[in-house]
Amino acid sequence: MPPVAKLILVQIVIFVVYIAYIWIRYRVQESISDSWYALKKHAKLFTFFLWAIAIPMCIIGGLTENIWYFLSGGFLCFTAVAADYKGWKTTEVVHVTGAIGGIALALYGLFSSNAIWFPIAGTLVFALIAEIRKISNKTWWVEIAAFIFIEVGLIYQTLTFPL
Repeated sequence: MPPVAKLILVQIVIFVVYIAYIWIRYRVQESISDSWYALKKHAKLFTFFLWAIAIPMCIIGGLTENIWYFLSGGFLCFTAVAADYKGWKTTEVVHVTGAIGGIALALYGLFSSNAIWFPIAGTLVFALIAEIRKISNKTWWVEIAAFIFIEVGLIYQTLTFPL
């Protein structure tokens, strides 16, 4: 199995385990970031979760020579460090910029490197449907959808354009 595929698998396993744990223990949150508040004494799990997604993304960026993946992982690291985003306005700006930037840069990386457009389209269509249908906990579901589309895009890239 190529190194990129292993890193994608690590991201998927960690994401599924963390989201399942939060969902079972604390129910669906307003956003994935809100799980930091639900975890209380164990809030560091949120930070480790994001780093466990972000650092492999940085490495994938290096292996694929795609700066956008590297930057995506870097932005997610900022999100993890600024976890208490409801505390201070500055922290909120860093947190939200990191989260949106992490998603947007990964999506752009897929498009810019091999014209893989379906993750961007899928994420935008899902977000639009969530908005129109007034889905509760919309941010949670859009973040999960974005992760799925990004990972599927990375898998497609790995299978179609091997290193």
